Amino acid sequence: PTAPGNGIEITDLENLSPQRNFDSAENIVKGNVVKGYTKGIVVRGSFTNIITGNVLGDQGTAGIVAEKGTIYFVQELIIDGNTIVGPSSTDSNNAAIKVDGARVTIKGNTISGTTASASGIIVSDDANNKHISILGNNVYNVRGEGIRIKTGRNIVISNNTVMDGPSSMGIRVFGAVSYVTITDNQVEDCGYAGIRLDSWTNQPVRDVLIRGNIVKNVSKSAANQPGIQVSQSNGSLDRVSVKDNTIIDDQGTPTTGAGVAIDGSPTKVEVVGNRVFGITGSPTAGTTPE
Repeated sequence: PTAPGNGIEITDLENLSPQRNFDSAENIVKGNVVKGYTKGIVVRGSFTNIITGNVLGDQGTAGIVAEKGTIYFVQELIIDGNTIVGPSSTDSNNAAIKVDGARVTIKGNTISGTTASASGIIVSDDANNKHISILGNNVYNVRGEGIRIKTGRNIVISNNTVMDGPSSMGIRVFGAVSYVTITDNQVEDCGYAGIRLDSWTNQPVRDVLIRGNIVKNVSKSAANQPGIQVSQSNGSLDRVSVKDNTIIDDQGTPTTGAGVAIDGSPTKVEVVGNRVFGITGSPTAGTTPE
């Protein structure tokens, strides 16, 4: 059973040192085993923290959370090399790692086994979100989205592996986002689209680069989902580049609906140099208005 409360909590500590290494960080949470709480490790409104090498499991709503406190929002945070199993939440807005803040790096973590609907990594919808890097994480067998970005600018999603997500998308970016790069990730065996960029929340999405990713064998839960999707619906979607990606479906019965799908009315979209193999639908579906 999950105990109420948080396993470890850091709240509103005003440490303003700009250092970003293990020897000089103001607050370090390292090498702990935290299991069976509502949230495992919580950083709330504090500066210059490193969360590294912890093992978390059996949490109710989140493994590691960074969120705005009563005074400050989170700045200068590194979440590195943690192992997280779960959480067990039935809400896809909860996740193994969920953050908002500025100058946040999430790297080298291993996330698996969200047993209900929780996602792997979420950047939430705080307007202060900026300069966030999600690098080299392994996310597999999660029921919600592998990586989700809801609001922010200057965001890098690179060299992550997202696999075996039977019920949702591998990487999803939507909401008020700008200056986002999604590069060199491997996304495989997802229930819906491998990588999806969309504007359904009636907020602007702009200046996004999707390049050098490998997407394989997706659309396993819903028919005709594409490897990579750029979808304009309620808000504007502008200046998107989909370049040099590889989309593969080598299953005996392919499920991927299209290699790259562009739908709605996005503007200034380029689809260049992508390689599409084994797709029974269109290599590129939709239109690319200028």
